[in-house]
Amino acid sequence: VFCVAGYKLRWQNGLDELSQHNQQQLQQFVGHIESQLARYEFLPELVAKNSQLVDVLNNPHNATHIGIVNQFLHEINRITGASDTYLMNREGLTLAASNWQSAAPFVGRNFSFRPYFIEAMKGKLGRYFALGTTSLKRGYYFAYPIVQGTRIIGVIVIKMDLSDIEQRWADRETRFLVSDRYGVVFITTHQPWLYHTTKPLDEETRIQIINSRQYGDEPLNMLTVRHHQWLDSGDRVLQLSAAHNNQTPRYLATSHALENLGWEATILSPLKDIQHNSLINMLLLALGYSLLLMLGYLWWLRHLRRLEQQRDNLEAQKRLE
Repeated sequence: VFCVAGYKLRWQNGLDELSQHNQQQLQQFVGHIESQLARYEFLPELVAKNSQLVDVLNNPHNATHIGIVNQFLHEINRITGASDTYLMNREGLTLAASNWQSAAPFVGRNFSFRPYFIEAMKGKLGRYFALGTTSLKRGYYFAYPIVQGTRIIGVIVIKMDLSDIEQRWADRETRFLVSDRYGVVFITTHQPWLYHTTKPLDEETRIQIINSRQYGDEPLNMLTVRHHQWLDSGDRVLQLSAAHNNQTPRYLATSHALENLGWEATILSPLKDIQHNSLINMLLLALGYSLLLMLGYLWWLRHLRRLEQQRDNLEAQKRLE
């Protein structure tokens, strides 16, 4: 019982220490995401003020104007590191794009179904994460209306690649993931978890995601989550896997809500070191307890021997008397 109590105490102390470390790591991770998004947030509004975009929207069949804007958008990508930049008219038809020379250009494609376009056409900054329907690459989209007078005549979109975030935080035992408001994992340093959900999707939500083409044709299967322990801090000890596998490692999961984005970031740290240290602590306690028992037993034997010797001496003395 004493050894088990020692194991539990070392286990809990290890969890508390790891929880504090997770909080620090998670703050850095969330800060990195927010700083990356902040780099691009102001760009669409700035680009939307370029008069050449207005010229193309007013004269969509002028090849010279379109060629100039294509080059301009390509230059924006080169300078800012954006993934794609493209111009759409009021109907959502792409008139010019930074990737006009690629094998699958956006020019001629209609993205009016995308929520970022709908928001921009309302005069707002559109923000949206999705899997590209043409490029099949993940990205975060910023869209801004192009206004002529008091009328919105088009939308400029800048897409940033989120894979750099994964690469920055990969190559470590600790796992990171970001899920949307539906629980769909769209950023993770452990690729088997990508496009899986952390909670069940009801049929209405699944249809909504499919219609928006947010995650393409991904099946959005649910991750297998097994909870083992909840901490007072709100952290969880759990197993997480993309398949039904009882041999998956246990993690301490710490989460943080990015409320302005509707996302949740989670860090998962493996518990094998804590378990190893707890077992060693229990073994040391067991060894120490066994040593004390042995020393106590030896002392008792020695004490009995002294008593016997005293009795023998008394008996010998009586015989002599």
